[in-house]
This record gives sequence, C-alpha cells and structure tokens, in this order.
Amino acid sequence: MRKAGFTLIEILLALLIFTIITGSLYFSIHVGLESIKRGKANFEVFQDLRICTRELQRDLRGLFYEPLVELETFRGCESSFSVICYKVSGLYKVSYYPGGNSFFRSIQKLFFTRTKEGEEIIQLSKDRIYELSSSLKKVNFEYLNADGNWQNEWDVNKQYPQAVKVTFLFVDNEKVEHEFQNTISIPIGRNYWLSKNEE
Repeated sequence: MRKAGFTLIEILLALLIFTIITGSLYFSIHVGLESIKRGKANFEVFQDLRICTRELQRDLRGLFYEPLVELETFRGCESSFSVICYKVSGLYKVSYYPGGNSFFRSIQKLFFTRTKEGEEIIQLSKDRIYELSSSLKKVNFEYLNADGNWQNEWDVNKQYPQAVKVTFLFVDNEKVEHEFQNTISIPIGRNYWLSKNEE
C-alpha cells in the first residue's frame, strides 16, 4: 500500500513552476521600476528645459531700446549673453551663462542718477543669481542678423538680432544626453532692422 505524499518528480515540477512565476514577477517589477526611473529623469530634463526657455523668451521679448540712453543693450557670445530689458519695476540687466553643470540667470536693476555737475550716470544693483538648471552639459547661442545669417557673437550697441537660437544639451540622472534647440524671435530686433532699411 502506497503512503500519502509527493514524489520527487512532483516536488521538482512544483519548484520549476514557482521559479518561473517568481522570475517573471521579478522581471515585470524590475522593468516597471526602470521605466519609472527613466520617466522621472526625463521629466526633470523637460522641466529644466521649460524653465530655461520660458525665462529666455520673457527677457528677449522685453528688450529695451532708447536711442538717447547710452547703454550696452545686447552683448552675446556662443555660451552666454546679457541684455537690458524692461520689467514693471524698471530696467534690468539680465545675463545668462553656464557654470559647471548648471545654467544661471543673473539680474541687476539699473539706477539713473545725476552728479553735481549734471552728468547722468548708470549704476547697477547687486546681482541676484538664479540657477535654472543643474543638469546642463552644454549651451550654445547663435544670433540672426539682418541678412538672415547666424552669428556666434553679437556685440553692437543699440542694435538687436532678429532672433536667438539656443541649443541645450542636458544630461539626466541616468547619464543619457538630451539635445534641444529653440529659436526665439525678437520683435524689437526685426522692427529695428526694418526701420534702418527704410532710412
């Protein structure tokens, strides 16, 4: 008479089925966690891109132009630029530049004062620096001139480019690189060059 119990083959078969189910569950959980991790890294990069682009557009579209005021209103190179722009509370010098793996925005308010001799002088407040991104590997700026050509530098007082093209290279937490390019048109730049052509 046979005793109740499991044979060796039944135990091995049960272990095999358990191993297959456990392995597939582990694989599914692992893939899900990796997707969440990648999604979070992508979200942070897109968040940085959104913030950088929003600030650049706001400052470039609020540029200040007054021919009677002696100001260096726009100066740019491949990796940074500074502009004078108008905000509700006055005129500000705004600069964008990289540093390490970060991208910064610096703001200084302009004050116009007169000396005893009646000479007008411009003073800048202490700069306030904001970190817009901490995942930036590289940034590149280009400036569109009146002939429709892109330049790597812009150093002309009281004249503006028609647009600024910015290329960001971000690196996420997974060390994956993301490149984005955006062209920001400058209405005051187009108007300036149109008025010059009409003269």
